[in-house]
Amino acid sequence: MNRGEQLIARLLAGPLEPGELVELRQCLEREPVLRQKLADQASLHGLLGVAMEKEAPREEWIDRCLEACAEADRESFEAGVHRKIRKVRFRRATRWAAAAVVMLAAGLLMWSRMPRPVATISNVVALGENETFEVGDGLLRGDSLRFGAGLLELDLAGRGRMIAEGPFELEFTGADSARLLRGRVVLRVTEKGQGYRLETPKGTVVDLGTEFGVSVDGKTGEVETHVLEGEVEALPSNSSERIHLGKNQALRQSGQLSVRIPIDQGSFYSSLPPQRGRDLGMAHWSFEPGNDGVIPGLSQGLGEEGADLELRSGTRLVDGPFGTAIHFDGEGGHGESSYRGIGGNRPRTVALWVRVPRDFDLQQGFAMISWGEFDEEDPGRVWQVSANPLERDGLVGRLRVGAHGGMAIGTTDLRDDQWHHVAVVLYPAADPSFGQHVLLFIDGSLEPISRRVLGVIDTQVQEASHGVLLGKDVTSNAHGVRFFRGAVDEVYIFDAALSQDEIRVLMERNEPPR
Repeated sequence: MNRGEQLIARLLAGPLEPGELVELRQCLEREPVLRQKLADQASLHGLLGVAMEKEAPREEWIDRCLEACAEADRESFEAGVHRKIRKVRFRRATRWAAAAVVMLAAGLLMWSRMPRPVATISNVVALGENETFEVGDGLLRGDSLRFGAGLLELDLAGRGRMIAEGPFELEFTGADSARLLRGRVVLRVTEKGQGYRLETPKGTVVDLGTEFGVSVDGKTGEVETHVLEGEVEALPSNSSERIHLGKNQALRQSGQLSVRIPIDQGSFYSSLPPQRGRDLGMAHWSFEPGNDGVIPGLSQGLGEEGADLELRSGTRLVDGPFGTAIHFDGEGGHGESSYRGIGGNRPRTVALWVRVPRDFDLQQGFAMISWGEFDEEDPGRVWQVSANPLERDGLVGRLRVGAHGGMAIGTTDLRDDQWHHVAVVLYPAADPSFGQHVLLFIDGSLEPISRRVLGVIDTQVQEASHGVLLGKDVTSNAHGVRFFRGAVDEVYIFDAALSQDEIRVLMERNEPPR
């Protein structure tokens, strides 16, 4: 008789100590056969109790005997009756104990058989309006996780952490396996989760103790695997080949081919923003008319006084989403603020309304807003938000942040002569980069990234010869003078990473977070 069987025998005979109950539960978790034995033994024990004499009729019979024999030798009769009552009560207690054992056994059995989540949502960064996922939601084996644009983080029941980027569709096939049908995912696997298997339309990726990213193109079925740390093994579905990938190695599977490609660490989010827990500093320009070509600006909690915007020729006031807006002619019109911007790699959010003309000229995309001191050898010293004008860098007319050394470019074409609310968020990280730690939002929705290039962020504001610029390319001194053509309204700079909900309130009500 093993230890589990011994504990079952003791449980049926009488109550267990608390430590023994914990030990029994652990035995039941490990041994499915033991759970069945407990169920069988508990059921038999309960049936024995049912087979005993019924107690209510016996009590009634005793009462009737007492009344009928009132004139008899009461002392001797009552002594006998009391002995009988004690026996009945003993049987009653025995049956209650048996029932308690059955209920406890059933509870343990149900608990041990209850499905447990193989993944739990631990962070929700941004989702579409119709998505209803919340932190704490659990996913069981066989469940599917589907959503459009957005970012989620999941805990894999102690086996690791998963970051999912939409559009996304994945099925959890087991405690240590899943099937990715489309989207992008990063897995950081713990020691408990080593060997985690991620199936794709082109085969399986097996973890060997690592952090890796996998993308599946939902239209073409193309699969890419990028190893950020450690190593993995790729098992193509069309061959028996086993492809080993180590740190900074990548593989593309397209059609029937598997080809090694350069690693692109910037193509995946490897971390997500934490919850903000402090008051905001803010600069704001609403473009209500001022005096002598100066637009009043509001600055609070940023350690600098004033943020007035001095306008140059080539600007004019137009109607905007909230009151008046400012239009830049693309030929010299711009504004410069006395506020110098957020420096270093500190978190930040830039939010504004923008209208880009349909006849957008490639020389008139830089820059809606920018600051910092440009250095040809270190482009990460500036922070610039534009409508991408460079075909070599990615899709033209899309929301872009960064300079030549690092950037993130969206997918929505802004060249439609309509007002759009845009926001660019840099969230806290040890070594933030444009490719991995920047989120783009358009009209309150998370914008899918079409192109990422890492690029370390170290914005230089103390050495800059100017403050925040609106409508002028911050790299103009090195690449000729270039200006933005279009209109902007309600420009905000925050010294923290705003959430999607906060961005939507700002867009809908023009009310900054408190």
